[in-house]
Amino acid sequence: MVSRVGSNGMVYCVLLLLLLFPRTTQGFGASLRKQKEVNLGRCAKLSMVPRQTCQRSALSPPVLPSAWRLVLLSLFGLRSPADAAVALSTSTLAQEIQATESPITRTQNPKIDLVTISKLQEQAFQATNRFQWKEADRAWTKVIDLDPENAAAISNRGNTRTSMGLCAEAKEDFDRAIALAPKEPDPNLGRGVAEECLGQYEAALQDYAEANRKNVALTGKEDPVTYNNRANAKAGLGRWEEAVKDYRQAAKMQPGYVFPLASAALASYQLGDDAEAIKQMRLLLVKYPQLVDMRAALAVIYWKEGDFSKAETAWYNAINEDPRYRRIEWVRTVRRWPPRMIEELDAFLNLKLPGSSKAAKFAAAAAEKTAAASAAVEAAPTSTETTAAAVKFDD
Repeated sequence: MVSRVGSNGMVYCVLLLLLLFPRTTQGFGASLRKQKEVNLGRCAKLSMVPRQTCQRSALSPPVLPSAWRLVLLSLFGLRSPADAAVALSTSTLAQEIQATESPITRTQNPKIDLVTISKLQEQAFQATNRFQWKEADRAWTKVIDLDPENAAAISNRGNTRTSMGLCAEAKEDFDRAIALAPKEPDPNLGRGVAEECLGQYEAALQDYAEANRKNVALTGKEDPVTYNNRANAKAGLGRWEEAVKDYRQAAKMQPGYVFPLASAALASYQLGDDAEAIKQMRLLLVKYPQLVDMRAALAVIYWKEGDFSKAETAWYNAINEDPRYRRIEWVRTVRRWPPRMIEELDAFLNLKLPGSSKAAKFAAAAAEKTAAASAAVEAAPTSTETTAAAVKFDD
């Protein structure tokens, strides 16, 4: 029986796409370079993250000994497979890090068809890059059928299934990968992700602690991603002060790791430390002007403070990059803004400032822009470029 994340149930997770590639006869170095190229392209697709940001932070992680895979880490919650399929393109937490090689390398087994496995791995990788999770799942399953003890492929399938919202099935894959590769930290990270998806935050915290312990044993260093994930789980439990500390520690451990800082700013706002939160949001936007998450958050805060001009400018810049911020359910269950930000976003979206002439003008301007976008679609229904622009605005 296949269990899915129900569309009516609110569950949260950190989607961890573990692109795990065992060593091939071509050498792992070439494979790693290929992964960097493809993942850089995927990172640059994130609406909040410019390509140069990916180059600075995503591809400059702490180098660990033998490489098992690159990780594209994204923070967002999953309510359904449909949400999972689109969430990656607007995730606010996306980094690529190097991790450790699976101790289970199958090249010595003459019965293993390395050529076929290599092709299937490439298919899975390409499907993941296109967000075609079912195709990636099929490819990983074929690899596992050919090589049932390939812990990397099993863990990869688990991450693919997490992205599909099949979190219980993903957890089973991680259980199996951990049994096959008990010294590797990555399956524990993946299982923690699946447990968050299932709402099992305490279990996730235990897995993140174990992943960090294994990482120290292998490399002599703690893992900043573990701290980031741990902060996400603590936020899910409402332990905001602890979450802020872990987010900041993750960023401190890896300079240029921008996304924990963004989450720390939001968590600080939840705690009522408005001045510090706003300061950090603005500083992040100075350094990363395409960080849409912070721009949208500041728009909401400006609105609450009555600075409608700043709110309008920040908001339209944000939704032109990512219109999903206009869908409060997406922000609540996929992006996972803290409760206070969600409450203020609701007030902002519904213009809950009675009697305010500025609010009325803002509403009128919003209606005018929406009408203009609709008119553009009607006036040029055959124009792919015009229609696409209008639809994006009105998503």
